[in-house]
Amino acid sequence: MSRETGFAIEIRERYQDVAGDRWPAAVDPQPDELLSSWLHRLAVANGVAPRSFAGVLGFCGGMWSARLDLRLPEDLAAWLGARTGVASEAISAMVLSDGALTPLWLPLRETARRSRSTWIQYCALCLANDRAPYFRRSWRLASRISCFRHGCGLRDRCPACRGGIAPFAQTDLIPHQVCARCGFDLRGAAMIFVGGGAAAGAVDRRHLQGGNRQEFVGDP
Repeated sequence: MSRETGFAIEIRERYQDVAGDRWPAAVDPQPDELLSSWLHRLAVANGVAPRSFAGVLGFCGGMWSARLDLRLPEDLAAWLGARTGVASEAISAMVLSDGALTPLWLPLRETARRSRSTWIQYCALCLANDRAPYFRRSWRLASRISCFRHGCGLRDRCPACRGGIAPFAQTDLIPHQVCARCGFDLRGAAMIFVGGGAAAGAVDRRHLQGGNRQEFVGDP
């Protein structure tokens, strides 16, 4: 017992000996979650800024997480599984699968002229309603222009600074629903009204009816 504090002091096992390779914070994938979204949430939960987390995975930066959406090496999926407790199969399932929908995935474009899309879209209302805001796989479809749940148009830029969404470049411990460029919370973006809600998802539904339902899950 310490004479100064009156508290008993006991030497216990080292954290590494108890936890092994597992990281402190566990983050469960959400329905239809995009791999990059899960990686950003995982990084912040474990006290690492997303841009620095690229180095943990052996990448130099850039659009590191967006690229992993397109292809995740099996050994990296297994490595992540060992450290998170999430099955490697569940991690790989968040990748954008090859198949009939491949030509419809938005290109890896971080910034672009207003007439061209960036790499990801989002629904501000979905993010606002999520207990833990996350980005959907379906939001990377070029054919998706509206949210099936809320009937509003999807955005592909921050409405405050007009920059593309770049959580992979975030250098602080700030959640990915906050713009990495200007700090605007994307959940506060104004709703975009669109007409012909039934027609907005026609392209997606035609592809689903073509036997590729396993590749795409609608908004939860």
